[in-house]
Amino acid sequence: MLENIIKNCCKLRERYFQKNDSCLSAIDILIPATIKDFLTLPYVVNYAIKNIQNPITSIFIIFPRGTMPCKDLLSIKNLYFVEEDFFKINRLLFDNYIIGNLDRRGWLLQQFIKLSGNMLCTENKFLVLDADTVIIKKQSFEYKGKDILLFSDEYHQPYYSCFEKIFGYKTVDTISFVSHHMLFEKKFLQQMKQEIENKNHDQWISAIIKNCDFSNSSCFSEYETYGHWMLKNNKRNIIRQYFYNKALPRECIKDIDNSLIHSKHLKSLSFHSYIKEEGVN
Repeated sequence: MLENIIKNCCKLRERYFQKNDSCLSAIDILIPATIKDFLTLPYVVNYAIKNIQNPITSIFIIFPRGTMPCKDLLSIKNLYFVEEDFFKINRLLFDNYIIGNLDRRGWLLQQFIKLSGNMLCTENKFLVLDADTVIIKKQSFEYKGKDILLFSDEYHQPYYSCFEKIFGYKTVDTISFVSHHMLFEKKFLQQMKQEIENKNHDQWISAIIKNCDFSNSSCFSEYETYGHWMLKNNKRNIIRQYFYNKALPRECIKDIDNSLIHSKHLKSLSFHSYIKEEGVN
């Protein structure tokens, strides 16, 4: 069935290029989700369709086996639900990533799924969008042929230490690319994974895991890794822009259309499950 979906996406891509006169590249969107994200998913998907200016060929929602997220999304054209098992990631490699009562296995699995998006997406570029992040302003992820990579203020030293262990060199800057969504370009993503394998003499996921410090609850970042690898190796192909994001409690998503939580400068809102409502400023 999944093979038919991918074939259908390729046909859509061909039809798009026959008709499109936009200077913006067509993209796919990849959204990994778990049960806790089913409340936010309809907003994430619908606002992405409304506000992302790159033509969208397909939207893939990745979900755990045995769950069926958001049946009200089934009517959206070219949106597909794909089980996590499609990516064939060996979870035993990080089965011990539990710190006290904190189970980080699912968190790490989602990062490897995002970095495996090239296995599923048919466009040359795909946007990974966290299932709690809503794009609230019109925006594109490309300018004059260059990929726009968003940066934030979320500096976390273990991510940089892990990067250095994986590649054998430090990041060239201390900015953070943890922005809750990122545009990936397949050819660069593949080059990065090939470098990881060449330098560590191991499959890329295994190599990353061997360089992770599992005593830290946040030991690796897919966004930090790809963003800084691009900055180091393909700086001419990217443009950095500030993410202008605000984090809010999940309960606030029901009031997303309320102008009080919007601001002229904000581009996205993230409704994190770990933020309590009393924490809203």
